[in-house]
Amino acid sequence: MTRPDRSGHLISISRLARVGGVEVSVQRFRGEVREPTLEDFRNRLAEAGDRAPYLIVDLSETEYLSSSGLGLILEQARSQEARGGWLRLVSPSPAVSMILRLSGVSESVPFWTDEAEALRDLSPRAA
Repeated sequence: MTRPDRSGHLISISRLARVGGVEVSVQRFRGEVREPTLEDFRNRLAEAGDRAPYLIVDLSETEYLSSSGLGLILEQARSQEARGGWLRLVSPSPAVSMILRLSGVSESVPFWTDEAEALRDLSPRAA
């Protein structure tokens, strides 16, 4: 069976969540983050990050994340921190989880198993 070529496609879904009066931007990606999709990945991260200082990036349906994609995540994390917020990765697929661990990115940008866990410590900030 031949696997379909999805390397040129990246689907993203964006929404705003409110936690105790604090807005959190949530961006979910589906597909592969590699050369043909890097510009779209960068733009979607930046747009989501502009909506709120707190940004959750859901990678549960991301099949591959290139080293350039890792760099974009680190760049966006620094941008969120400069705005007084953070970037958190949620539910990375098994392949992406391995890439995050092997690259050491998981030490700079930790990841959580689900969105509720990633948001857990945000409530006291809203008080």
